[in-house]
Amino acid sequence: MSVRVAKQTTEQIIVKLRPIISSLLEARDYALQSGCELWEFAIHIQELIALGFSESDLRWLAHQRFVEHGREITEDGDGERKFRPTKNLSFSQDTCFVISDFGVAQTCSLPNEPGDTTSVAGPIGVAGPIADVASDSLADDTVDQSSAPPSSECEQEPKSNGASLPQWDAETRELSFSGRVIKQFKWRAANQEIVLNAFQEEGWPSVVDDPLPPNDEQDPKRRLQDTIKSLNRNQCNALLRFHGNGTGQAVRWKFVNGDRSSS
Repeated sequence: MSVRVAKQTTEQIIVKLRPIISSLLEARDYALQSGCELWEFAIHIQELIALGFSESDLRWLAHQRFVEHGREITEDGDGERKFRPTKNLSFSQDTCFVISDFGVAQTCSLPNEPGDTTSVAGPIGVAGPIADVASDSLADDTVDQSSAPPSSECEQEPKSNGASLPQWDAETRELSFSGRVIKQFKWRAANQEIVLNAFQEEGWPSVVDDPLPPNDEQDPKRRLQDTIKSLNRNQCNALLRFHGNGTGQAVRWKFVNGDRSSS
């Protein structure tokens, strides 16, 4: 009697674990936007298990170096969260996780939000690309960062000097600034590309009106909001931040962390 062994490819596992990775990437985005250490936004093991996953799923991510984990030892009165690094694959009830630099590189462009249902963004990984499929499952778990108030310490208004502006190449689907890749889409990302095309065609003004074509099946404000969140998600180099303008009818952008190396 033969034993049938089920084998999952790395691609299939990443598709299954997408919600975990997306949550960790979002935590990283919050840390970057807040100017905090990444571990200040580490996610507790129970939060990730509550998404419907097992400790084995988390062990696989740790073994593959997608995540780092440590046991939280923060005490009352501590000014910041404290962790004890864990080098093996054992977890405790106090274990927390952050995405690693390797994990960010491997999942540079995860699937887009519901506002981009026609698109699939494939990661550009240091160990080869990981295929993925579009999903609507992240919509209700994503906090709208597009409406977050800008901070003068971490964001700066764009300059009119063309040498200090981002560049969007529609042919290669690559968004860059000063020679550094911010995002690159392996497959079509229709709504995001329309917004980036609008900025590029108008010379990267600080704001553009909603360029997305009408769609009777979607609320235009919600669709633009989802697209803005997708633009901010999973940047290889978090150099830009896109925002709404408060009306749901326009998109703004700013530099993050004052990174204007060409100025």
